[in-house]
Amino acid sequence: MGAHIATLLLRFFLVYMPELISAGKVYRAVPPLFGIKGKGGATKYFTTKLDFTKYVQNLFAHTYTLADTNGRKLTNSETTSLFFKNMEYKDQMDFVSTTFAIDPDVLETVLYYLADYIEVGNPAAVADMATKAKVAEAAKKKAKTTVKKAAPKKATETKKKEIEKSSSSDDDSINFDDIEVTEGSLSETVSYYIKPTFNSKSLRAELKKSYRFIDMVESGGVIRIEGLVNSRYQYVFINDKFIAACLPLILMIKNNANLYYLVDGEKVSMYTLMCKFDAMIPSGLTRYKGLGEQNPTQLGVSALRPDGDRTLIRYTMDSAKEEVETLRRIDSSMGSLLRDVKITKADIE
Repeated sequence: MGAHIATLLLRFFLVYMPELISAGKVYRAVPPLFGIKGKGGATKYFTTKLDFTKYVQNLFAHTYTLADTNGRKLTNSETTSLFFKNMEYKDQMDFVSTTFAIDPDVLETVLYYLADYIEVGNPAAVADMATKAKVAEAAKKKAKTTVKKAAPKKATETKKKEIEKSSSSDDDSINFDDIEVTEGSLSETVSYYIKPTFNSKSLRAELKKSYRFIDMVESGGVIRIEGLVNSRYQYVFINDKFIAACLPLILMIKNNANLYYLVDGEKVSMYTLMCKFDAMIPSGLTRYKGLGEQNPTQLGVSALRPDGDRTLIRYTMDSAKEEVETLRRIDSSMGSLLRDVKITKADIE
């Protein structure tokens, strides 16, 4: 939206022409984020992601009936919240699916399972969780070893099997003892770790429920998914690079109370649901990064002409000061520039 440029200009008015702000004569034109060209060539503009979501949701509601898996129809607010917080889900799924050549349905099955065993957060918090998990797992293994040693020599066959099963329950799991806390791909301040309780055998079972011709192979702590799905051969390694690319999706999955819904009575996953939502977006959609991407006619309608489809923000002295102060606190290159010129409230009062 060019907020940094607008704030620099706003400082100019605060310092040299505060009476214009006090008189309510200073406005900011809010550029649209989306534009949809309708019949007759007219374009409808949306200045917020929420407004755009509501527009597409209305089109969706005229085509489909959406309910939870118990058959309860979702309210308008629930539907808006669902679509709004998962707007990027389909794009992220398509990106990972294309990058790693994995079918999106298979990918979603894997991620639904992994989300229960991957913790994401800032490095310090994740390191603390990982350390506690390793200590707990070590204590658990030690307790199992003690039980095995204390078992009577002449135990019944049933007892022997129970003891052996207890001491070898981790044989089918990946050995995560040597895995360090790994930096994720979301940002420099995001890390993740995989819980030691993760069991590759259970993941394989989940895949086999839905995909007859796909298998999961584990060798030396490395997991590989391979097989035929939808006429495409899958050959994917579940490694650090794969998980790092999936972190945004894992966070979205964790942020959803439900991962399946009923669309016209048919049970669908989040990916299928968002594909249906995405299909409702008119073909004439344009995504704007700022006013500079618009031609003069579009600029006039969306931001300048009083009879157009513009959205304006009128500044008061308090709101103008607050905006300048807010940008100063942003840890960015422009925030640093503002700090360098030492803007203070004393300067603008």
